[in-house]
Amino acid sequence: MRDISIANIRYLPPPAEWPEWYVYVGRSAPRRGLKRSPLANIYLVGDYSPDLGRRFTRQEVIALYASNVLGQPMPGFERELGRVRTLLAKHGKLILVCWCAPRACHAEVIRDALLAEVEG
Repeated sequence: MRDISIANIRYLPPPAEWPEWYVYVGRSAPRRGLKRSPLANIYLVGDYSPDLGRRFTRQEVIALYASNVLGQPMPGFERELGRVRTLLAKHGKLILVCWCAPRACHAEVIRDALLAEVEG
Protein backbone atom coordinates (compact mmCIF):
# COMPACT_ATOMS: atom_id res chain seq x y z
CA MET A 1 0.00 0.00 0.00
CA ARG A 2 1.24 3.45 -0.88
CA ASP A 3 0.49 6.44 1.33
CA ILE A 4 -0.26 9.76 -0.36
CA SER A 5 -1.34 12.73 1.73
CA ILE A 6 -2.09 16.35 0.93
CA ALA A 7 -0.72 19.13 3.14
CA ASN A 8 -1.24 22.88 3.24
CA ILE A 9 2.03 24.76 2.78
CA ARG A 10 0.99 27.29 5.41
CA TYR A 11 1.50 24.69 8.14
CA LEU A 12 4.83 23.28 6.96
CA PRO A 13 8.42 24.29 7.59
CA PRO A 14 10.25 26.14 4.80
CA PRO A 15 10.57 24.09 1.58
CA ALA A 16 14.35 23.75 2.08
CA GLU A 17 13.55 21.59 5.13
CA TRP A 18 11.12 19.26 3.36
CA PRO A 19 12.01 15.60 2.90
CA GLU A 20 12.35 14.38 -0.67
CA TRP A 21 8.83 12.93 -0.68
CA TYR A 22 7.20 16.35 -0.20
CA VAL A 23 6.15 17.59 -3.65
CA TYR A 24 4.82 21.08 -4.28
CA VAL A 25 1.96 21.00 -6.80
CA GLY A 26 0.90 24.66 -6.78
CA ARG A 27 1.48 27.87 -8.66
CA SER A 28 4.50 30.12 -8.25
CA ALA A 29 5.14 31.18 -4.64
CA PRO A 30 8.15 33.52 -4.80
CA ARG A 31 8.01 34.36 -1.07
CA ARG A 32 8.59 30.68 -0.37
CA GLY A 33 11.14 30.30 -3.17
CA LEU A 34 8.87 27.99 -5.14
CA LYS A 35 8.43 27.96 -8.89
CA ARG A 36 5.19 26.95 -10.52
CA SER A 37 4.84 23.19 -10.48
CA PRO A 38 4.17 21.50 -13.82
CA LEU A 39 1.33 19.80 -11.91
CA ALA A 40 -0.31 23.10 -10.90
CA ASN A 41 -3.93 23.74 -11.77
CA ILE A 42 -4.08 26.17 -14.70
CA TYR A 43 -7.70 27.01 -13.82
CA LEU A 44 -8.37 29.53 -11.05
CA VAL A 45 -11.25 29.65 -8.62
CA GLY A 46 -13.05 32.91 -9.30
CA ASP A 47 -11.92 33.32 -12.91
CA TYR A 48 -14.77 34.43 -15.14
CA SER A 49 -16.17 31.85 -17.55
CA PRO A 50 -17.88 33.41 -20.59
CA ASP A 51 -19.47 30.02 -21.34
CA LEU A 52 -21.09 29.89 -17.90
CA GLY A 53 -21.70 33.63 -17.59
CA ARG A 54 -20.25 33.56 -14.07
CA ARG A 55 -17.09 32.80 -12.14
CA PHE A 56 -15.71 29.28 -11.70
CA THR A 57 -16.29 27.52 -8.39
CA ARG A 58 -13.67 25.41 -6.61
CA GLN A 59 -15.38 22.19 -7.69
CA GLU A 60 -15.50 23.36 -11.31
CA VAL A 61 -11.79 24.17 -11.53
CA ILE A 62 -10.97 20.78 -10.01
CA ALA A 63 -13.23 19.07 -12.55
CA LEU A 64 -11.62 21.07 -15.38
CA TYR A 65 -8.18 20.03 -14.16
CA ALA A 66 -9.24 16.39 -14.03
CA SER A 67 -10.77 16.36 -17.50
CA ASN A 68 -8.54 18.75 -19.42
CA VAL A 69 -5.10 18.77 -17.80
CA LEU A 70 -4.94 15.06 -17.10
CA GLY A 71 -6.40 14.36 -20.55
CA GLN A 72 -4.12 16.80 -22.40
CA PRO A 73 -1.13 17.47 -20.14
CA MET A 74 0.72 20.75 -20.20
CA PRO A 75 4.46 20.89 -21.02
CA GLY A 76 6.51 19.22 -18.31
CA PHE A 77 3.47 17.54 -16.75
CA GLU A 78 4.33 13.95 -17.69
CA ARG A 79 7.99 14.37 -16.72
CA GLU A 80 7.03 15.75 -13.29
CA LEU A 81 4.39 13.06 -12.80
CA GLY A 82 7.06 10.48 -13.62
CA ARG A 83 9.36 12.03 -11.01
CA VAL A 84 6.55 11.88 -8.46
CA ARG A 85 5.87 8.22 -9.31
CA THR A 86 9.55 7.46 -8.75
CA LEU A 87 9.50 9.19 -5.35
CA LEU A 88 6.40 7.24 -4.35
CA ALA A 89 8.00 3.94 -5.37
CA LYS A 90 11.24 4.83 -3.56
CA HIS A 91 9.72 6.01 -0.28
CA GLY A 92 6.31 4.31 -0.23
CA LYS A 93 4.81 7.65 0.73
CA LEU A 94 4.24 11.06 -0.72
CA ILE A 95 3.04 14.42 0.56
CA LEU A 96 1.48 16.63 -2.12
CA VAL A 97 1.83 20.25 -0.97
CA CYS A 98 -0.67 22.92 -1.97
CA TRP A 99 -2.45 25.97 -0.59
CA CYS A 100 -5.97 24.52 -0.42
CA ALA A 101 -5.93 21.63 2.03
CA PRO A 102 -8.11 20.74 3.81
CA ARG A 103 -10.46 22.27 1.24
CA ALA A 104 -11.02 20.41 -2.03
CA CYS A 105 -8.01 20.70 -4.32
CA HIS A 106 -6.55 19.52 -7.63
CA ALA A 107 -3.95 17.64 -5.56
CA GLU A 108 -6.74 15.15 -4.82
CA VAL A 109 -6.96 14.43 -8.56
CA ILE A 110 -3.21 13.79 -8.68
CA ARG A 111 -3.37 11.60 -5.57
CA ASP A 112 -6.31 9.58 -6.90
CA ALA A 113 -4.62 9.06 -10.28
CA LEU A 114 -1.40 7.87 -8.63
CA LEU A 115 -3.26 5.54 -6.27
CA ALA A 116 -5.27 4.10 -9.15
CA GLU A 117 -1.99 3.30 -10.92
CA VAL A 118 -0.36 1.54 -7.99
CA GLU A 119 -3.49 -0.21 -6.72
CA GLY A 120 -5.06 -0.97 -10.08
